[in-house]
Amino acid sequence: MDSLATLEVPAIGYGIRYEFGIFDQQIRDGWQVELTDKWLERGNAWEIVRPSVRYYVNFGGRTEAWTGRGRPLSVRWIPSGQVKGVACDTPVAGYRVNTCNTLRLWKSEAVESFDLQDFNVGDYYGAVQAKLVSETLSKVLYPNDEPEIGKRCASRSSTSSSPARCRTCCTCST
Repeated sequence: MDSLATLEVPAIGYGIRYEFGIFDQQIRDGWQVELTDKWLERGNAWEIVRPSVRYYVNFGGRTEAWTGRGRPLSVRWIPSGQVKGVACDTPVAGYRVNTCNTLRLWKSEAVESFDLQDFNVGDYYGAVQAKLVSETLSKVLYPNDEPEIGKRCASRSSTSSSPARCRTCCTCST
């Protein structure tokens, strides 16, 4: 983005605003140790959160096929979940030029962050489950796939036609 701005090429970059970035790395006893990258711990002075720029994104679910009255096979998607994507803009200035481009990163939020009915019947975890699942989507870029649960989650998230929720990645059925 900064190279494009320096070359005076107007551009907008898009991505996901991972709360914990990728990871920090240390080498201990000759082995890589991954540490949480808390890049937003003190805020981001350059970031402009735009709550009015949001989109609702469906995910998961199943497909339903039907035919009728001489029509060809039709298929529709019935999503199982929805999150709200909120835009967070960062200006990216070029070097010694007047061009400034925008990096737009999207953070995920729950459509409804608290379920009062669940709370009232004593299901305190259920009351905030939608918030936890939604925010997990933009928590960290690469979950560790070395443990067995990471391997199951990674494989199921890309192949499951009707994902359920797990405590790790929220897209597999474990």
